[in-house]
Amino acid sequence: MAELCIALDTDKERAKEIIEELKGLNLVFKVGPYLYFSSRGEIVDRIKDYGFKLFIDFKFHDIPNTVRLAIRSVEEMGADITTVHILGGKHMIEEALKERKKTKIIGVTLLTSQDEDFLKSMGINSSVRDYVLKLANAGISLGLDGVVCSGREIGYLKENIKKPFITVVPGISYGEVAGRDQRRTVSVEEAKGKGADIIVMGRSLINRRNLRKEVMKILEILEP
Repeated sequence: MAELCIALDTDKERAKEIIEELKGLNLVFKVGPYLYFSSRGEIVDRIKDYGFKLFIDFKFHDIPNTVRLAIRSVEEMGADITTVHILGGKHMIEEALKERKKTKIIGVTLLTSQDEDFLKSMGINSSVRDYVLKLANAGISLGLDGVVCSGREIGYLKENIKKPFITVVPGISYGEVAGRDQRRTVSVEEAKGKGADIIVMGRSLINRRNLRKEVMKILEILEP
């Protein structure tokens, strides 16, 4: 069964309300730099105290030793999942993996806010799916647990990468609403059908009036 990950793209007080409203459900909560720093890390403890899975999404991309130490810190705070940019390269990824114990390290390929026009603007003459495949193959072959990709690339990746891996899929539309920054989107049903392992939903979900009811609807969709 695919897991539902809720991106807490909001301020500390609203994040606390969301966590309280959704207590008892089987969810992953994703924390990015804004919420982490604005809450001075407090929100991380709240997520763990309520028994949810914790996804620290900082998309680490730095010199190898800096990323290695960052992964050590993420492990110490009890994160279940975190992210690194595959473009950080072989040495950086290898150093990150040295610190991996329980935290799954997921490689970022191409952000869902980017498309072929972006690739062309950077001088990269490739289709999105081939570019994503190249990065995903590199990261997984080095030992990453999975990749972040759009729902549109899941099938292509799973057909062409034989080693098992996790697909973390943002850019999910729900009720005809998607994140404003997303370009390569799919629906919840499409993501499930294509074999997503973790679907990530943020503003298209957390601003809804009866959040718990809406989340339970999505969990029903994701059931086998």
